[in-house]
Amino acid sequence: MKLVSFLTALAALLLIACDRHGHRSDPRPPHSHHHEPPHGGTVVVLGEEEFHLEVLAHPDEGRLQVYVLDGHMDNFIRLPVPSFELRIEMNGTNRPLELAAVRRRATGEEVGDSALFEGRAEWLKGRTNFQAELTQLTIRGREYRNIRFPFPQGNAPEPGHSH
Repeated sequence: MKLVSFLTALAALLLIACDRHGHRSDPRPPHSHHHEPPHGGTVVVLGEEEFHLEVLAHPDEGRLQVYVLDGHMDNFIRLPVPSFELRIEMNGTNRPLELAAVRRRATGEEVGDSALFEGRAEWLKGRTNFQAELTQLTIRGREYRNIRFPFPQGNAPEPGHSH
């Protein structure tokens, strides 16, 4: 009986050791880094998926919203900035759009402590396709500059593409 207990314990330790060294005992395919945006918006990947932006357009209002999210798009990341800028290119014209931090009572977010940023412009009304560029944004000490993406496609890898 002691031998059976010993062998069972040894087998369990070997399985744990194999998993820690990259050997998979799980028959499911490896996890893909494709994540769904919480509001169904356009995904913009920052760096090597350290963070994401989710961009939502409201063309009837000429409004653009941007949520800042973690690498898995599970958690919102509040930033200590009052605003940041996107440059929007449409029909050969390149215009700045300031995205200001949004105060939300429901989440306790304030300007300087928000994960939601919003910009409005009359020239955005009715626009559903454009090129955009994040000029500069620092998130938790990491700086991101000149991140270009088409809207509404975004710059995320195609679904099913894993890395």
